[in-house]
Amino acid sequence: MAWNCRQIWAHVYLDLPLLVQLFFFVRPLHGTPISPGTSETSITYTNMINSVLEGYDARLRPHYAGKALRVGVTVDVSSFDHFSDTNMEYNLTFYMHQYWTDYRLQHTSTLNQNLTLHGANVDVIWVPDTYFVNAKRSLFHTVTTENRVVYINTSGGVTYILRVSAALACNMNFDTYPMDVQKCELQVGSHGYSARDLVYYWKDGLDSVEGFSNSYLPYFSIHNRTITETSDEYAYLYFSFELHRKVAYFMIHTFIPPILIVILSWVSFWVDHRSVAARVTLGITTVLSMTNIIMNDPTTTLPKVSYSKAIDVYLIWCFMFVFAAFLECAAVTYNCYYWELRLQIPSGPDGKPLEPPDEPQEMEEAKPNGNASSRHNDARQKSGKTIFRRNLERLSQRRKPAKQYNAVKDTFSRKVLYGHTAPIDRYARVFFPVAFLILNIAYWNLYLR
Repeated sequence: MAWNCRQIWAHVYLDLPLLVQLFFFVRPLHGTPISPGTSETSITYTNMINSVLEGYDARLRPHYAGKALRVGVTVDVSSFDHFSDTNMEYNLTFYMHQYWTDYRLQHTSTLNQNLTLHGANVDVIWVPDTYFVNAKRSLFHTVTTENRVVYINTSGGVTYILRVSAALACNMNFDTYPMDVQKCELQVGSHGYSARDLVYYWKDGLDSVEGFSNSYLPYFSIHNRTITETSDEYAYLYFSFELHRKVAYFMIHTFIPPILIVILSWVSFWVDHRSVAARVTLGITTVLSMTNIIMNDPTTTLPKVSYSKAIDVYLIWCFMFVFAAFLECAAVTYNCYYWELRLQIPSGPDGKPLEPPDEPQEMEEAKPNGNASSRHNDARQKSGKTIFRRNLERLSQRRKPAKQYNAVKDTFSRKVLYGHTAPIDRYARVFFPVAFLILNIAYWNLYLR
């Protein structure tokens, strides 16, 4: 059957959507062609690695049986934390870069780039057996892969980078705790090679160790960073730094409470010496408070050492001042009691000593019609005054000068025994604060140098 033009165009119009779908959905089945350059680059890189490692023996160091290999070292600290006084250690996480030249790895590259080996592939070449001399524990990070990489340039220069976390020992001395300064080190060396085979050096001088300025420790500040290189029998690198303990925390929690307790113990010097119960209570309270501070040792986080620390010296001195103030209270009480017995001064109904008359008076006869109780009290009072005068007469019979006799009479019978300040209290009000101030000046000048 013959097709006319109209029928042909009608079929084309109806089949056009199907042709479009076939064009777009069938074409991806053939896949996207790979760029010829990509395949060639991969093959070239693989061949270059194979050619470099062909005949390479990773068991032998560069320049084997020749001069010592020089290995440069730099350290980039990423974390410095958990400084332990008890275990005498600190934790450090850092990236260690090592640089050396291995002429066996020289190559020519049309790609103008370094060879890169990651993770376990690093083991195909020789690397130094570097270790940390003062490390108690250390580990290489392996999440998500081994955190180490090697870059090899065309002239055989090797850069080896690995991430390490280590607990490093730090020998400490707590003589001046908590004003102490601890000197710690990071020691790097070779585990098996002597200085005849391998020599380490700090590649960038003092700038070889970076990142410490960004580290923050709650109780310490970092000072005086130094580097040292030794190459006697074995080659070692030393990075030293000082940790100055911050005193502000200890001033608030350790030093101020004992100071306040010592000052509180001086309040008894202003309390009436006849209020024995109040003075004894205050003295015992301050002594027990200082004892509690000493028993709750603020240095429990420190190792047990056989020598006294600066904080121990201060707490013991504070305890001695508090105890001395308590003994002063006992001395004042005993002194007043002694002179009261010495002068035989009777007490009145209110418990206070009776003051003798200024002029001797004859005992008056009791009135015959007076009350019996009143006559008894009058007789007792007059009898006490008579005893007082007799004691004064005994003092005068010892041939003391009149001036000394009057001083004894005025000082002890009128001032000490009748509510005035005791001489010991007056001296203590001056001596204790001055002595404590001198002690603090000497103490802080000695330990804060």
